[in-house]
Amino acid sequence: MSALRLPGLFASAVCFTTACLVLLVICGSKVSGYRTLKLSRASYHLEVVDTDAARSKGLGGRLWLSAHQGMLFVYQTPARQCFWMKDMLFPIDIIWVNAQQTVVRVALQVRPESYPQTFCSDQPTMYGIELRAGEAERQGIRRGAHLSF
Repeated sequence: MSALRLPGLFASAVCFTTACLVLLVICGSKVSGYRTLKLSRASYHLEVVDTDAARSKGLGGRLWLSAHQGMLFVYQTPARQCFWMKDMLFPIDIIWVNAQQTVVRVALQVRPESYPQTFCSDQPTMYGIELRAGEAERQGIRRGAHLSF
């Protein structure tokens, strides 16, 4: 009886694996790795995006973000960086960070309904961090704070 089920199980496994790969290609951003944002009371696993295409997509289209996950946007040169909520399905906090890893701006509870409005840094930044809404305030992340990631 097991021999009769093997081809069916194998076909199911192949279909499942193929579907997962297709979803990754269609829905996923190109990930260049991960970094850990270490704060006094918590740590966050940050997905690194460092290409124009990946930064443009960001968290758009994702269904959720856990409390200890986020996304780290890495730019090549310091500049005024802007974010939007295109294709976002949940609110987030946005944190702009300069080359010295000092917070220069925080936007709290940015909602998907705000699209097409953009949210921009008022100073040159090298990094942007997106966390689940409420996390920045919960962890006391404010302008002038030094972050380690």
